[in-house]
Amino acid sequence: MAIHAEATGLLSHIEQTPLAFIEWDMNFCVRSWNASAEKMFDYSSEEAIGKHAKFILPEKDWEAVDHVWNSLVTQNGKKLLCEWYNTTIRDQNNEVIGVSSLVLDITERENAAREIQNARELYKNLFNQIADPVVIFDQITHKFLDCNQSVLNHYGYTKSELLEMTPHNLHPPDDLSEVAKNIDNKESTKPNEYVHIDKSGKTFSVEVHTQELIYKDRKSWISIIRDITQRKKFEFELKVAKEKAEQSD
Repeated sequence: MAIHAEATGLLSHIEQTPLAFIEWDMNFCVRSWNASAEKMFDYSSEEAIGKHAKFILPEKDWEAVDHVWNSLVTQNGKKLLCEWYNTTIRDQNNEVIGVSSLVLDITERENAAREIQNARELYKNLFNQIADPVVIFDQITHKFLDCNQSVLNHYGYTKSELLEMTPHNLHPPDDLSEVAKNIDNKESTKPNEYVHIDKSGKTFSVEVHTQELIYKDRKSWISIIRDITQRKKFEFELKVAKEKAEQSD
């Protein structure tokens, strides 16, 4: 009775599991085919039982059928990517008499992973094509989390060096109090003007636009930095010329 109850429970589990359950005989023909297998491959158990595994394999793989477990097709021709969990079935004499397989359809999971990877590659390409330096830094520690190639070109640091720094390291000491006041200001939408210092010690005027960002599940800031040295120089020259003109009147 106990054995019968266990067998009944196992059969019930096989029928109710969301994984496709397939049992094969020694000729690689279907001996058992549960409801999830019907749903996954679009073949009823009546259609599947007795058929060789070729019927769910692409025709180009038939010659290598014993080695193909991941490239499957459904009855309607839709391709699937599956994970297979196989167990040999043995008789009372420990002789192999078949194989049982649990099949998990991972097509959607793999497609989603591929889309995420493609999105990351697109983001990376766009990020590095922006002409202005762009930095991302943590809202709590203020350490840089990422930057585009333009930052490295403008400031002369390597990526690993920059990731050990904060925005404060790009400012002269006289600007640090102003930086501390502005760096976590969530109210202002106006850009800030500063003087920045590159790795060689060269200074230049910049305009920094900063917005909040969630970066890899971390609250962060993203700053777009524009070199305005030439603009400031032009503004200064214009001011001097105006003052001279007023004095000559």
